[in-house]
Amino acid sequence: AVNADLLMQYRSMAQNDDDSGQDAEACAYTFPAVVLTLGEPRWPDLQDIFYTLLNCPMWKVRRQLAGTLHEIAKVVGPDHCQIDLTPAAEFLLQDNPEVKIAIVGHLADLMAVFPAPCRPVFLEYFPLLVAQDKSSCSNWRLRYIVTTQLSELFTQFAPADVEEIFLPIVLHLCRDPVATMRSVAASKVGDLLVALGGELDIARMDESTREMIGRVVKRVKEFSLDTYQAKQYFVTMCSSLANKVSSS
Repeated sequence: AVNADLLMQYRSMAQNDDDSGQDAEACAYTFPAVVLTLGEPRWPDLQDIFYTLLNCPMWKVRRQLAGTLHEIAKVVGPDHCQIDLTPAAEFLLQDNPEVKIAIVGHLADLMAVFPAPCRPVFLEYFPLLVAQDKSSCSNWRLRYIVTTQLSELFTQFAPADVEEIFLPIVLHLCRDPVATMRSVAASKVGDLLVALGGELDIARMDESTREMIGRVVKRVKEFSLDTYQAKQYFVTMCSSLANKVSSS
């Protein structure tokens, strides 16, 4: 068992505001293990440490916490995810690029652990995460990390949200300045349609699902009438879709 004295010493590490920040960073590094050891019932004993680390002025401490938030969420339970971790995740998604990359690297894992009512608040962040300056290839690492997780993210949201938020993201990334981004994004179209229409059996779909699939297909077809490069990625989209249809 972790007694009160040991917990007090651990708390003092988080509160150590020396110039190096080594104690606070070490505290953030071990925090998920401490949470796992104490378990959900003793989360109230750790809340003040969590918020101290979250608001630490040293970005390396916040980065460490951001990269393990999904592991903490697995332990603390849905109520604390909603009360403590959801606002924390929103805060970290607006932090500097290094901290943001740390949390985005496990964004699909985090959404999978968060209770369904917590997820819609994050929808507004996804377009911002993949936005980029059209005149450059800036921020490509962040966009790539999001792109590789799209298939998992599709399954965490309602079909209407997938069409409204994630379809424009995929199509936007299919025109990204970075070739790898375009290829990966185009390969996600099949998964997106599965998220909307299940087994993609038109005969079994209700009318609203058929209409939704039709709107997506219409948007995808626009690539076949565009530039030579766009037509190349239209082929990748079709291949992705064909693989899903054949597997179902």
